[in-house]
Parts: sequence; structure tokens; C-alpha cells
Amino acid sequence: MPAAGPGPVTVAPEVRARLGILVVTAEMGTLTRDLRLVGRVVPAETARRTVASRVDGFVERLAVDFTGRPVHRDEVLLELYSPMLVAAQQELLLAVRLRSALGTGSTADAARNADSLVAAARRRLQYWDISDDQIAELERSGTVRRTLTLRSPSDGVVLQKNVVQGQSVAAGAPLFEIADLGTVWLEADAFEDDLAAVRVGQVADASFDAYPGEVMRGRVAYVYPTVDPASRTGKVRVELANAGGRIRPGLFGTVRISAPGVRGVVIPRQAALVTGDRQLVFVEDSANRFQPRLVELGAENDSLVVVKDGLRAGERVVSAAAFLLDAESNLGAAMAGMAGMAGMTPAPAPHGPTKR
Repeated sequence: MPAAGPGPVTVAPEVRARLGILVVTAEMGTLTRDLRLVGRVVPAETARRTVASRVDGFVERLAVDFTGRPVHRDEVLLELYSPMLVAAQQELLLAVRLRSALGTGSTADAARNADSLVAAARRRLQYWDISDDQIAELERSGTVRRTLTLRSPSDGVVLQKNVVQGQSVAAGAPLFEIADLGTVWLEADAFEDDLAAVRVGQVADASFDAYPGEVMRGRVAYVYPTVDPASRTGKVRVELANAGGRIRPGLFGTVRISAPGVRGVVIPRQAALVTGDRQLVFVEDSANRFQPRLVELGAENDSLVVVKDGLRAGERVVSAAAFLLDAESNLGAAMAGMAGMAGMTPAPAPHGPTKR
């Protein structure tokens, strides 16, 4: 059977109300839509710090002894006993005493060599994170310190603690990971067709089940350049101020981002019928008939859709019960196609039996 296209449908005025057919006028307008994304709170990577020792040693005193503990900048984390550190301090004191013993009667070369030894011993301690004040105190007092004090590099919370009291520590091993939670990131997932509408700097409103009815405002700080091949989503980073520490890492939240407006011919979403590769609307003509028309749809929100091609502003389209017209239109087209086919004409009425 040849494919028959949909045809116009005529509905009597008294039948329209009974079928619930509503007609609206297509208008030029700007369609705005809100993207709703779901994500998880993570500490800001730029505010994370790792504390490690630059010398081998043993933990003699552990001041911060559990994960999740808040710490302040320059607060003592632990004291590390290091034989290497003790030996380096003794070398510095020996170089200082040697320079003093030379006195004023020494040659210029001997004085320069003594100064070089002192400077080299100081640099060695500086490379191990011994401050200039501590080095000056060592030279003044002449007393060797047994331990190296490691302090917090910033305010924050201990996310990881990889050390216990009395443990031996290797140079470079990460001992603590500390994050300043004054600013956190909410990393949300955006579908492929929404990524183009997200821009850095857009206002983003976040809400959390932990704080019902409360909206926390942030901004889109980064749109990741990759897409997850399994979920077909891309990551969007929203930066949120967290002065009170209420937004905790690990919380799941919903983000609402207002996408840029799209201008065009706007109709209700239910007025457009999408079936397979077909997008159509029913347009009312001057003869009170409903003519199906193929269109090309664009951006949409919860209630409206933009018609990119096939419809002009001012034309009237069916906004309710369009599916009934579509069914009637296709049925009428199919019946018309069948009527014109060979072999589909009505059969003649049979004659009664012939008498002999």
C-alpha cells in the first residue's frame, strides 16, 4: 500500500468543546529555561594542602591525632625526632665555632672558607623547612634541638591523617591532608544537550536536603572539557561560599542555573506532536479546518517550545487534543489512499439462485 500523508481535519464548532480542542496564537517571544542539575560537594582543590616531612625520622609527639579535626594556620601538628636533623644542627654549630676561632688574624681565604661552611650548613637546615628564626636561635643558644616541628600551612579541616604516635616517617611521605572549607565546590552533572547553555560566571542556586527551603547562591566557576562516555554527561563546577562550614563535603545537592533566553516563535509544548522523525502542529485555517504542518522545533522548557521553522507568528495552532486530530488525519489519509487502489472497489451484491 503506498504511504498516505496526513490530511486536513474538519471539526464542527459544537464538537470542539466536547473533544476539548483548544486553539492558541503562536507569538514571537523569548524562551527562558532553568537547568536543574544534581551534584556532590567536594573540597576546593585549590584549598587543599599536603603536609610531609623532608627528612626521615620518628614521631615523638602527635598533636593532631584524628581525622576531621579543625586546625588553624601555624598550629603544631607533630614533632619529629630526626638523627639527620640533629647532625645538621651540630654541623652548623661546629662551623660557627670554627669561624669564631679563626679570629681577626686569619687570612682572607680562611675567613671566606669559614663563612662558606656556615652558609652551607644554614641552607641545609632551610631546605628541611627550618625557619630563619629557629636557625638564629640555634646559633645564639648553641643548643641542638632534638625534634622538628611540623605546623599547619593553613586554616582548615584534616581530611586525611596517615601517621600515628611513634611511627617512623620517610622523607616525602604525606602525613596530613588539610583543606580550607571556607569555599567548596559542587560538581554537578549536565546532559549533553544542556552543556551548550552553561557558561562560566552564570549565577547558580544550590539547595540541599540537609537544609530544606534554603537556597545558597554561587557561580559557575568551570565547565569541564570532557564528557563521561557511560552516562553522557559533563561536569559543571559551581563555587559556593561556606563561611560557617555548613556545606559539608559529600552532601548531594540540586543546582538551578538560568540558561540564556532564545528568541523565536513560541507555542505550548503540548501543541507540538513528535512521533519518530516527524514534528508537526495543527494550524487552523480560514475555513475552520485544522491543517497538519511539519515544523522544526528548538529549545524548550517545562511549558513552551520554540518553533525554528514551519510556523509564523500570528498563526493559530491547536494546543490541546492535538493527538486526536493527528489520529483522525492519518486515518482519513489512509482510507483515501485505500479507496484509490485497484481491487479495493466494493464487490457487487450477489444474485439469488437461478430457477430451472
